Amino acid sequence: MLSSVGIPLMLSNVDVLTIIASLILFFAARPICNWLRPGSELGARVHMMRVLNFLIVAAVLLKAWVLPSSDLPAQITNSLIVIYFSVIFAQIVNFVIRRRFGKPKTINEKTTFSDTYASRGLSLIATATVAIIALVTCLR
Repeated sequence: MLSSVGIPLMLSNVDVLTIIASLILFFAARPICNWLRPGSELGARVHMMRVLNFLIVAAVLLKAWVLPSSDLPAQITNSLIVIYFSVIFAQIVNFVIRRRFGKPKTINEKTTFSDTYASRGLSLIATATVAIIALVTCLR
């Protein structure tokens, strides 16, 4: 039990690990998103990842400070973690689909892949499938 300014703080090892991993992913959000898909919407994707990381940390701290005996913050944290990794997994799947079915372009000896109708359609189907799996996982 740690104490800060008279407020009891009950963090388990899993809570501390979750906070540390979330903070690492918070600062690594831009390089990860830039590696998976450099482009104009990079700022929005980075912002979304950082907001999810912030919400995960806030839910863990809410459990520790405000509602230590309630199970609701733990359920919220678990749902946010599932959503976070679903977003990352969908980005990875879209990256693989774009590499496999996209159109390669070489500019200044750097190869990039642009979307085609096939890659965009498969990306939509894959993203919808990941979203449905995440929804079912959160509801269970």
